[in-house]
Amino acid sequence: MRHHTKDKGDLAVGEVIADLLRAGAQVCLPISEHLPFDLLAVAPSIHEIKRVQVRYIGARQGAVHLRLRQTYADRHGVHGRLISLDDIDAFAIFCPDANEVYYVRREEICGAARVTFNIRVRPSANGQKKRTRSSQDFRGARRIFGPVAQMDRATGF
Repeated sequence: MRHHTKDKGDLAVGEVIADLLRAGAQVCLPISEHLPFDLLAVAPSIHEIKRVQVRYIGARQGAVHLRLRQTYADRHGVHGRLISLDDIDAFAIFCPDANEVYYVRREEICGAARVTFNIRVRPSANGQKKRTRSSQDFRGARRIFGPVAQMDRATGF
């Protein structure tokens, strides 16, 4: 695959759509590219809709680093700004190194540092476990719907 940013984003959206459909959710795609989310995920019950921003993020040093900033370029240069968490309900991260999709709910980020949100896909080299987030805890498309505590971690339902 080419390393063009748009191609990576398209691949991530495709992987997330497939993962959501396998979990029984439906997906709505916006017509505009200028919205803060990439798709709407509709719960199998059809009573819950989530605004999802999709990211393609490769693992570095055993972790996926979700940057909570958006960058864009115009004729005046490259600009960046913090993502407004009020505009989305969840992130869906496709990690090509693990060939997995991870789901992070907005509430999980609100209490964290507002620059990056890190998920470990491999144990840390120094064996640290405290204050780390395992990728296993972020798998399963259904985790973005309803209370996380009520789900079966093995199936994601």
